Amino acid sequence: MHMLRRSAFAFLLAVSSAPAVADFSFGRSDEAMVGLGKAYGYLLGQDYTLKRIATLYPALQAPVKGAEHGFAAAYGSSIKDTLATEISAAVGSEAFGQIATRMESSVVQQINTARLTQDQAVKFIAEVNSRAKGEVDASVRPFLLAARYKDQPAREFSAKQRQRFDTQGHPKSLGLNLTLDVPVSWVGAEGERPHIVQKWQSMAGFGQQMITLDIRNTGAKVTPQEIKAQVDGEGIKSLTPPDSTFINGGAQTVETLPGYWLDFSGEFERAGVKIYQVARLNAFFIGEQAFLVSCATTVGLADKAQADKDFVKLQALCPLVVNSIVVKDRW
Repeated sequence: MHMLRRSAFAFLLAVSSAPAVADFSFGRSDEAMVGLGKAYGYLLGQDYTLKRIATLYPALQAPVKGAEHGFAAAYGSSIKDTLATEISAAVGSEAFGQIATRMESSVVQQINTARLTQDQAVKFIAEVNSRAKGEVDASVRPFLLAARYKDQPAREFSAKQRQRFDTQGHPKSLGLNLTLDVPVSWVGAEGERPHIVQKWQSMAGFGQQMITLDIRNTGAKVTPQEIKAQVDGEGIKSLTPPDSTFINGGAQTVETLPGYWLDFSGEFERAGVKIYQVARLNAFFIGEQAFLVSCATTVGLADKAQADKDFVKLQALCPLVVNSIVVKDRW
């Protein structure tokens, strides 16, 4: 029972330093604006190149339309406008209008003065078709997907826009080899704390939502019977971290391994900063080890209502990530 409580408390420590910005957004940092600007310019270049191809080579108009439709199906027909809205929200509509005008002028000049043979045009159309299948500049793709799926992040996962993480050989894995999938737009990094194997941050790495993977030794085997006894009835509430409010929870399994899930919220203070966090913790036990997958959103106290709304989106995404887990060498 003690290990079950420790797993919940350890999770709280791991994610309480998550960034506190607005809702599902890219934030307002210079780095985020550079990434958004690059993605916007990428789409401008693609659009104007396809338009030039259709003008120069009428026989290629049908393939151009096909490439445009394929890309729109993958990333949304209004993806460029969505990126523009995100940038405009950060820098102001007037400033963005000036930026967009300069970018468009520069792109048009470059494209119109560059040599473009019919063979090159055919190759570019093929490249756009490949982009629709995911072969997009790695520094651009997360921004496109984050912008498209910000209102329904679980849909990104369901659309098979996923990345796979494998713990094999990782120094923090404690020899436990498993894989799990997360959406492409969630940018991964190794956790700073000893047991955090990997963490993923929403909105191309600039959002305030976080998914983390934690692996640790339990010191003793936790049986399905112990978990059931702990989570039955009101017992699950005892696993809620200190100063937190229990929302919901219960027993669950993954790969036939016993575990539990726990939703909670609370106000906390870290380094003098007061934050509000709402989270789901998923804990599973194998031998004398436990692995925890958490999904949380963390904001300033003024944004509690928005965080609760965002957590509904995480409640749809988190089970998809958990159900993607494969523990290797078990069968």
